[in-house]
Amino acid sequence: MSTRPLDPFAVPLQGINLVEAAAGTGKTWTITALYLRLLLELDLPVARILVVTYTRAATGELRQRLRDALVNTLEAFDRQDICADPMVAPLLAAGYDKPAAVHKLRRAVADFDQAAVFTIHAFCERVLSDSAFQIGMALDTELMPDDEPLLAEITDDLWRQAVYSASTCWVNWLSSREKLCSADDLRERLSPLVGKPFISIATPADAKDLAARENALTQAFCDAAECWDVHRDEVNALLIDPESGLHRNRYRIKSMAAWIREFDAIFAQSFVDIGRLDTFPGVRKLTRTTLSEPGAVKKGASVPQHAFFDHLDDLVSRLDAYGEAAQSRFINWLREMRLSADAGQRELKAQRGVQAYDDLLLNLNAALSADSSGTLVARLRTDYPAALLDEFQDTDPVQYKIFSTIYGDGKQPVFMVGDPKQAIYSFRGADVFAYLKARQSATERYTLDTNHRATADLVTAVNTLFSLCGR
Repeated sequence: MSTRPLDPFAVPLQGINLVEAAAGTGKTWTITALYLRLLLELDLPVARILVVTYTRAATGELRQRLRDALVNTLEAFDRQDICADPMVAPLLAAGYDKPAAVHKLRRAVADFDQAAVFTIHAFCERVLSDSAFQIGMALDTELMPDDEPLLAEITDDLWRQAVYSASTCWVNWLSSREKLCSADDLRERLSPLVGKPFISIATPADAKDLAARENALTQAFCDAAECWDVHRDEVNALLIDPESGLHRNRYRIKSMAAWIREFDAIFAQSFVDIGRLDTFPGVRKLTRTTLSEPGAVKKGASVPQHAFFDHLDDLVSRLDAYGEAAQSRFINWLREMRLSADAGQRELKAQRGVQAYDDLLLNLNAALSADSSGTLVARLRTDYPAALLDEFQDTDPVQYKIFSTIYGDGKQPVFMVGDPKQAIYSFRGADVFAYLKARQSATERYTLDTNHRATADLVTAVNTLFSLCGR
């Protein structure tokens, strides 16, 4: 489907329309023009034209712009003289019945406090409140701005259940490799995932032999520790011997004392300290494999021989094998933690009669999905026969599903206005791919192709500058 320039005064008020509007192309101006046409041509009161934008600030600004436009248009129709306002002049020339138009505009100004201009969350809250009995929601549910304290309660319990009884090796791996040292760390990791069913975690095949690999790692550690306990002084002497053949650019004598102290600390512990093994370079540098690599010893020198180096080789091999299995286990473990946190938080919110902003979206989407009779969808289509959806590039899959469920049959005028180049709310779940999906399902696609914020010379200069990139 091709994309055409949009004329807001001529476009048919029907079907699902996507309008791509880059910065400075008059997005809000266009929405206002469409709003006036819906009111005048379809005889819709302001309470039945759904206007949705992303933030409270944008909603306040848009409400004011719409009301100002209504007042200006009413004054122009009242005077019935020539008007130079580029928004009002095409409406005056459109051939509307003037007395009827004045009546509609006066009614709109008088009733503007009832205008259906919402943020997406306010819209969901309104529908859930109006339909609480029908969809089986508690009538006294309280909206909480921040549900992080609830998530903290849940993750505290999850951490105790999942970590306190886990093996020392697994806990140490979580701490060193994934930086999960406390329930707060788990909460921070889960927070972007909980309440976001559209975010999936691709899980590899779970490592079935993690316990066996842990046992092998522990045994290799014990063997290396025992060898170190018996042969520590021999290894120390070999490492500081000028005649050992070691390449001193890689094995500096002045570093060896610190290496010996670090080995002492590692093998003094009764468990495998994965973090320490990872950060201490001597562990891998003194394996048989590394010592046999080019550059480890001086030219013509023999590779130093000692059983401790062989034990380190085995220890590192077992450590890597365990880490590979642990990584697979961790991804599945994180998915399990996420599912448990989701379920736990839902249960806690139900018990306390609260919901957060994300829940407004999820609850409305669930209600629409469960509406097998179509009663709720039919009522919303009757309540809001037309919709103008602003900043649509910042929608997420749940928001898109809500609007596609309500208006997906294409029988009512819907205009989705946005610019995928300005999708900036991914940290709040906005997903430009939801926008692209909406783009594919649109009946018609339009663009606003004139930039009103920049002069032609400035645009030319910027284009010329960026055309030099890569040269």
